[in-house]
Amino acid sequence: MGLVMRVTPGDLYRLRRFNLYAEKKALEAQRARNLVQEAVLRLEVKYHLLGADASLDSHSGVITRLEAVGNGPLGNEDASPQGPA
Repeated sequence: MGLVMRVTPGDLYRLRRFNLYAEKKALEAQRARNLVQEAVLRLEVKYHLLGADASLDSHSGVITRLEAVGNGPLGNEDASPQGPA
């Protein structure tokens, strides 16, 4: 077996503290994403977008209404802004 080296207790403490800091920041980022989703949901209610074929871009604030295209098997495929695939 080879020689096993360990970091000092002080370095281990700092390493664990930085890991906890990174986890804390990840949780803060998740909370911020949740707040954005909550704001979008409130706007969807305000502008009566729930249940409608519409989407709200949270970056630009643009509401896009999707219109049905009659070429699908059920005649209700959403129109694609890029055209057919």
